[in-house]
Amino acid sequence: MNNVRTRLRRLVAVSLSLPLVVATSATTALAAPGPAVVGTPRATAPHVGGFIAPTDRTAAAATLAGERRAHRLLLASPAAVDLRTTGFLPPVGDQGPIGSCATWTLAYTMMGYYAAKDRDSGAPYAPLYLYDLKVVGAAPTGGTVPEWNLAELQSGGVDTQDDFPQGYYDYRTAVTPAQKANAAKFKVTGWKRLWAGAGQGVAARTLVTAALAGGHPVAVGLPVYPSFVGIRDGNVHTPTGGTSQGGHMVTIIGYDDQGVTIRNQWGTGWGAKGDARLSWAFVQQHVQAAYTITGVTSPADAGTPYAPTPALTRLSVASGPATGGTAVTVTGSNLAAVTAVTVGGVPARFALTAVAGANQLLVTTPARGAGPAQVRLVAPGGTSAATTASVFTYAAAVPAVTRLSATTVSTAGGETVTVTGTGLGEVTRVTAGGVVAATLTRTSPTSLSFPVPARAPGTGDVVLTSPAGSSAPVAAGRLTWVAPPAPTPVLTGAGVATVPAGRTSVVTFTGRDLTGTTGLTVGGTPATGVTVLSPTQVRATVPARAAGTHAVVVTTSHRTVSAPLALTYRR
Repeated sequence: MNNVRTRLRRLVAVSLSLPLVVATSATTALAAPGPAVVGTPRATAPHVGGFIAPTDRTAAAATLAGERRAHRLLLASPAAVDLRTTGFLPPVGDQGPIGSCATWTLAYTMMGYYAAKDRDSGAPYAPLYLYDLKVVGAAPTGGTVPEWNLAELQSGGVDTQDDFPQGYYDYRTAVTPAQKANAAKFKVTGWKRLWAGAGQGVAARTLVTAALAGGHPVAVGLPVYPSFVGIRDGNVHTPTGGTSQGGHMVTIIGYDDQGVTIRNQWGTGWGAKGDARLSWAFVQQHVQAAYTITGVTSPADAGTPYAPTPALTRLSVASGPATGGTAVTVTGSNLAAVTAVTVGGVPARFALTAVAGANQLLVTTPARGAGPAQVRLVAPGGTSAATTASVFTYAAAVPAVTRLSATTVSTAGGETVTVTGTGLGEVTRVTAGGVVAATLTRTSPTSLSFPVPARAPGTGDVVLTSPAGSSAPVAAGRLTWVAPPAPTPVLTGAGVATVPAGRTSVVTFTGRDLTGTTGLTVGGTPATGVTVLSPTQVRATVPARAAGTHAVVVTTSHRTVSAPLALTYRR
């Protein structure tokens, strides 16, 4: 008989009507830390009162009996279960000052778990979306009724967090029709109330262990006492000290023989990094309601990729210099999948971040010409629309000089100098030492060149002028004009091949740079009647010399001396 019972236990499946429960292997790692926190660890007391308990009673024993009659209840659950080891639970979040605990539990934690487990798309889902639709009383302190939330999740769905720029806490911005249309893609496939009303006894424990054994978390509503708010460890607690401060909803994600492990959404500063352990006595006597869901439906179920088009709703800064480098925070929806950002068609650097649950893009504007430019967000689902909210206006930048290709130039002018700097694309005039350059050539927004004007010796600044203004004088943009070095005369020939020895002769010499010639010697003896005929000719009466070859040298007023030229005297 015992063998028959054992075989029956192994063959019986569990669904709790909606979730099909299959026994898993036991684990005792209930104190394992959860994933990284989504919200900010809180430093102040959290909001309590977001869970509104049902007004009617459903007995856990009746639910248990119904499951047993339908042969859907597992008669022997593992000794311990911890769903954190599956890797499917979303990170710990923080509901902040909003009474959104029920929507965090049902939409964020429960649906997020099934989305990861069943590879559905869209998660994380937005708890504030559901709260804004179902809050009872005035937000943010009003709460929600679990059955209303679950019915909405099954019929209307929930928006994705990426599509919900209201984030976790902006309850004043109403849900839009577009957000409702997107929410319709992500729904709960079904749900069940396990019990309602406190004092359910051991039947509540059996229902919780059966659900967890099959890999299904349980959403529970409970009263919050001061001792619950103060939990800061992983020990087992029966937090009933003091007066109840209101109702709260959490998710049971594990159990062992001492009690259950819950995931709260008060940040990682509460409990053991956001999780805590409650005794079975507390669950059986004080938990006011418990629910399970069967799973999530999303476009992924139909094999359809979920690829929404990003939308830009606001730029934190709407203008900046044409040199680029302006830091702009882009607010909008469906930003997580953005693969590229362009400003006026020019690619921009960007990074994804999140503030209070709202995704944002941190964009650095590229350099571009002055004028308005559209900021466009590119994702697999499409490119954001061009609107008045997505216009960034580039202001013409005042030019600035950072480097000159030469710092010393001739007083004669004419040398080409290249300027490196910023804001040079709109420069219309260059002055060097107060003299306007005849022309300029712009090669890029950071480079231009100009011919240096002639000027007296001394120093002067290069100043660039554009419609935005003129560059400030800087040491890196200073030129020094110096007189060109005196040319060295050169003799290349004489008008005669030879001259008579022993007497003087008049000879015309040719060469170059002879204008400043003041003297001429032949074999060291000065010539007389030295006359400059042109830059290339000098005439002189050469002295009488003995027959042979003698060196002819000219001297200029700059004290430069030519190389010797041979002059032959004949007999």
